[in-house]
Amino acid sequence: MRRASGSGPARRSWTLDPHDLVLKAGTWYLVARSEATIRMSPAGRLRGRVLLDAPVAAAIETNSSGPDTDGWTTAVVPTESVDHAYGESLKFGANVEVLEPQELRSRFEGNTRALTTLYGA
Repeated sequence: MRRASGSGPARRSWTLDPHDLVLKAGTWYLVARSEATIRMSPAGRLRGRVLLDAPVAAAIETNSSGPDTDGWTTAVVPTESVDHAYGESLKFGANVEVLEPQELRSRFEGNTRALTTLYGA
């Protein structure tokens, strides 16, 4: 399903994966799934078993690629939103790399630049 919102230069196109419809206070809402593609270190996967909600931890275990030569795996994980995924991913520090969506990756890039400016390279 595709949906456009906004107008003019702020207009944005969304591709949605519908999950459910919810009726709340007389208004229907579409609940859509979103996901992120991440790379996670072996230490990150161990921490994920403790830090993440069970469905996300299970997605990492069941949907991940085999480890690369450094032991990192790539996985597609469910997310509520970019904001939520950003907050959850920050818990892993340098043990996670966000590959997609670009909006989430860009937030990490901006945060990395800001931290480098603050603390030095």
